[in-house]
Amino acid sequence: MSDLEDRLAIRELVERWSDGTNNHDWKALEALFTEDAVWDVGAPLSFQAQGARPIVALLREKMEVAEFVVQTPHAPRIWLDGNSARARTTIHEICRFRDGAGLEMRGTYYDELVRLASGWRFRRRVFRVTCFNAVAPAGQAFSEGQQLWPER
Repeated sequence: MSDLEDRLAIRELVERWSDGTNNHDWKALEALFTEDAVWDVGAPLSFQAQGARPIVALLREKMEVAEFVVQTPHAPRIWLDGNSARARTTIHEICRFRDGAGLEMRGTYYDELVRLASGWRFRRRVFRVTCFNAVAPAGQAFSEGQQLWPER
């Protein structure tokens, strides 16, 4: 692969994380990690999981109470080093829970990645919050888009 192809593949990996989170595509999310991967989320959320399945199980548990979540990645920076890489991506996320509570946050993912035969995978995802607002987003939620591509 060329540097450009590697960078594109890593950007797509980052985007697939947000898409899988937004659409609760647990199977797709599990495929993004190495088997021994670590997911480390700092304060004020403060949790950690190790292993592809436990990472997705923890995310799934946290998302069960969500009416909706919209997470968008921005401005990824990628540093390549052979079959490993590092990436830094800004994240904006809004979420409303079924009980009416919610949150809006911005932060940064610091990723360590590895290229396997199957493609690039997260070895370590570290998320640090920059700004956290524990207020539900205003407005009416619509789920019509979920039915446009229901297969997972």
